[in-house]
Amino acid sequence: MNEIGMPPKLFCKVIRFNHAFLLKRMNPETSWQEIVYQCGYYDQSHYIAEFKYFTGFSPSVYYDKDVTISALYTGSFLEGK
Repeated sequence: MNEIGMPPKLFCKVIRFNHAFLLKRMNPETSWQEIVYQCGYYDQSHYIAEFKYFTGFSPSVYYDKDVTISALYTGSFLEGK
C-alpha cells in the first residue's frame, strides 16, 4: 500500500477497469459482453457498477459524450458538463 498509495484490491480494480475501458476505446465494434468477460467481470451489471464508481456515469452516457480518459482523471470532463 505504501508503494502505490491505495489498497491492493482497489489497485486491481483500477487496472481491470482501465483495461476494459481501453479495450472498448481501441475496439469500438467489440461487444460490451465480450469485453466484460475478457476482463474478468462477473457480468455486465458488475462492470456497469464499477464504471459508475470510477466515473460517476453509466458507460452509455459516458461514451455518448466521447470523453477522453485523461479528462476523467483530471476532472476537466466535469467542467464541460
